[in-house]
Amino acid sequence: GHSSILVESGRLYTMYRQVARAGQGPSRHDEVVAAFDAATGKTLWEFTYAAPTDRLDFSEGLGPHSTPAIGGDLIFATSSRSELFALNKATGRRVWSHDLVGEYRAPLTGRGYSCSPILYGDTVIVTMGGFDQGVAAFDRQTGRPIWKSGSFVWAPASPILIDVDTQAQLVVL
Repeated sequence: GHSSILVESGRLYTMYRQVARAGQGPSRHDEVVAAFDAATGKTLWEFTYAAPTDRLDFSEGLGPHSTPAIGGDLIFATSSRSELFALNKATGRRVWSHDLVGEYRAPLTGRGYSCSPILYGDTVIVTMGGFDQGVAAFDRQTGRPIWKSGSFVWAPASPILIDVDTQAQLVVL
């Protein structure tokens, strides 16, 4: 994967892919969000989910391609298959999740979803793609959709926040 490593309070958080080969049969692909003890490298928890490669072009490298975001007692991660997860930072247990393709009919990305979630106020913001839902914000605690806006197929870059004359602006390319 291509996920960066986050550091907070003696813990490291990141994402990676596991590939299990079953003899001559097809291999199983999973992605993992994990927490490690920064001093010892010991795995504290792993949240594993299926991440098959069908209908995705990973010729430029397997995912995950995004980096999680930490907010309070939660960590937010996006899978290469366009899923958004909110996990308990202490245990790795899923608090809520959304399948952006299955629930919102967001387009499946060609090389795997790469947007890293960003936090603003009480929301987590991701690109989603589609008519009137190019970008979406979800309540950080409940996962409830707060707003969706913009119409574009999909944007591989993560949204960023900038300050213009003391006013926060969301930029999506």
